[in-house]
Amino acid sequence: MPAVRRRNPIEQRLDELGARWLAFTANPRARLLRWVAGREDVRMVSAFVEVQNEEIGEMPDLFIRLESPFEARAGYSAALVAALRAQYDETREGLAEEGIPGEWTPPDPPGPHPFAAAVTSLYHYHADLMDHLAIVLAPESVSDVAAWQGWMLAVLPHLPENVRILVVDSADSPALEGLDADRERVVSEALALDMDGAMTQLARGSGSNDPGDRFRRAFLGVAQASGRGDMTAAARDGRAALSIAERMRWSDMQVAVHAALGAGYLASGRLDDALASYRRGRVVSEGAVGRKEPGAEKLLVQARLSEAGALVGDKRWAEAAPLYADTAPVAQQAEDALMTMESWRMAAYCHEQAGASDEAWRCAEAALKVGEGMKAEERSSSTLPYVGAAMLRLADARGIAPAQVNTRMEALLGPGWEPADAAAQPEEVAS
Repeated sequence: MPAVRRRNPIEQRLDELGARWLAFTANPRARLLRWVAGREDVRMVSAFVEVQNEEIGEMPDLFIRLESPFEARAGYSAALVAALRAQYDETREGLAEEGIPGEWTPPDPPGPHPFAAAVTSLYHYHADLMDHLAIVLAPESVSDVAAWQGWMLAVLPHLPENVRILVVDSADSPALEGLDADRERVVSEALALDMDGAMTQLARGSGSNDPGDRFRRAFLGVAQASGRGDMTAAARDGRAALSIAERMRWSDMQVAVHAALGAGYLASGRLDDALASYRRGRVVSEGAVGRKEPGAEKLLVQARLSEAGALVGDKRWAEAAPLYADTAPVAQQAEDALMTMESWRMAAYCHEQAGASDEAWRCAEAALKVGEGMKAEERSSSTLPYVGAAMLRLADARGIAPAQVNTRMEALLGPGWEPADAAAQPEEVAS
């Protein structure tokens, strides 16, 4: 039997990104994936995108990178559509040589959402060539980060399941946390690809060690099976991956497997199984915190938020509220102000939905206090406006004048701080 070639360290990183991408596309409600990455990891993401459009690419999806600068919301959609058409025009000859129809043009008239209309039209024109159309937004420059985030949040509801957006945020100075306002459609993940370690392995001429290679294959199997909706196969591969991760004492990988299974069960409509998986991930994370493992607090935050998010999706407000509230101190220990505020905000929202207005106000005040301690640039790209909107909804019942809330929010965010979609947004933001 011929020997199986070991995947080199760079291929392993590409495989990890592929597994993450497949897990994301397995979620039918998600539309945007935000990868938070260090400088070297950003380069790896760029390589991943480039590889997928080559013959050696293994993803079943078409990736298109658009670099049009963001100058204002008004003209950004038109700029993206023009760039998309220009790229497509360059491929027409190649498509013809392969016998593939290449007569696509953007819809005319484009309607109220020209970018969404264009990418949806392109996907349907070539649906037989791909599972998903992946648009990688990487503007050369952004004049207003908050406005760019607002544009993305506004376009997501108009994208079909088979059209996804990928953005990369800097781990050194994150600027796109505001995208997490739409927890139903946005998935944010921190990358830790250890490119220095990969380079060291390459220099030594060593490929991956056997447990890591076996884990990678099993975890990829979880993502692929979940994407097909075959949760029996996903659970089988999950058990294999967990067996390795437990033996190697990889807490973070154990949590990743439980999270991937949870997302798969959730997408399959198996809420109880999803919650069980998320809770197992929470137990692993709590053990890691008890052992004082590096980064364990962040693991626990993500595990709890996944579980709480599933409860919110089922409108189990009274169960979700304390889970969010208990997560806030852990996020604070992890020195993650944004997640600390978001945990308190979501606790407030769930208490509000459950009719516990006193608890809702207490948690909203805690969220606001975290916001007060943030730098101005962090506040501007956070979900703090939704904290203020919640306090406005709760103020009357407590005999507090809305003007008092408005004054406090203006001091932090300036005039016009209220989210444009405040009237319809609360439940969408919480999802």
